[in-house]
Amino acid sequence: MSPSLKFIKQTNLDGNLYVLYRKLRSLFLEHGFTEDEILRVTEAPDSIWSVHYKINDEFKNIRDSLRKYGMIKGDDLPSDVSEYLESRMKEIDDETSLDDNTGYYSEGSAFGHP
Repeated sequence: MSPSLKFIKQTNLDGNLYVLYRKLRSLFLEHGFTEDEILRVTEAPDSIWSVHYKINDEFKNIRDSLRKYGMIKGDDLPSDVSEYLESRMKEIDDETSLDDNTGYYSEGSAFGHP
């Protein structure tokens, strides 16, 4: 385990990231998005964009903290950190399945999006 990953785990630096990611998945579920649609979101309610930008800020905070303490240079996270964050987010994906959604962009969707 790299010093970066150990630091993240000991300080719970990633805790807010998962709270926000759960919220984003819930919003995708609520608005009928499918897994395929969330790979490339072109239009979405403001609430989704708001949480998306907050998640980006959390990733920036993680990188900035690791850089501040000399654990990384530049913007690239160590591979074990990336794998750890991705695996935790995948767990949230599994908890909040979008499999039953019919699509935000589909004709006649519940949210009136063509």
